[in-house]
Amino acid sequence: MELINSNTISSREVADMTGKQHPHVMRDIRNIEENLANPDLDSLWKLGTYVDEQGKRRPVYHMTKKGSLLLATKYNDQIRLQLIDRWEELERKALLPNTKQLAQMVIAAEEEKERLMLENSKKDDTIRQQAPKVEYHDKVLQSHGTYNTNQIAKELGLSARSLNKKLHDLNIQYKQGGTWLLYSKYQNKGYTKTRTYTYKDQYGIESTAMQTVWTETGRKFIHSLIEESDVA
Repeated sequence: MELINSNTISSREVADMTGKQHPHVMRDIRNIEENLANPDLDSLWKLGTYVDEQGKRRPVYHMTKKGSLLLATKYNDQIRLQLIDRWEELERKALLPNTKQLAQMVIAAEEEKERLMLENSKKDDTIRQQAPKVEYHDKVLQSHGTYNTNQIAKELGLSARSLNKKLHDLNIQYKQGGTWLLYSKYQNKGYTKTRTYTYKDQYGIESTAMQTVWTETGRKFIHSLIEESDVA
């Protein structure tokens, strides 16, 4: 029997089923072509070649299911049943992957699983690293009615570092433990608020930190103070 793939059977295979000579099966196929009006032959069969026992090339038809069942109308019920059984066998095999395909599918599934685990691990690392920044943004920068030094500095055309230095030089604030605090003269005037927030560092350890933010009153105070010092 000769097959080119699971989607076709050859006229030689039909000859084996029917007990007919192959040239006679070829003739039956050509007769059908002649009797069809505007046939779509590609949907029925294609003419190819095979090499016989003498090493010579011979013609052969490779038929689709539709083409072979059309040809079967010329034969008896037993042959038609054989063709139907053969197609069911081919279709079952097409649905069942072979051992090599199964192995490739398993390997591909494992590789995809490892890729997703690595991707999720990288995402978790990124989230842990960004957690302090995110929490800072949520709890401090987004607080209603407060401003950080950087925001006010931008309004004045300064950097946060320059503004902090000016406020220090003017004896408004001093630094303690990494946090800028107001001198007692300016405390309890509603200029600032101290925010305490928690975050997890890159190792997952939870810590706390403090941040001084300015109220609207404090913002106006800084603007007037800097403007006065610039004039002076």
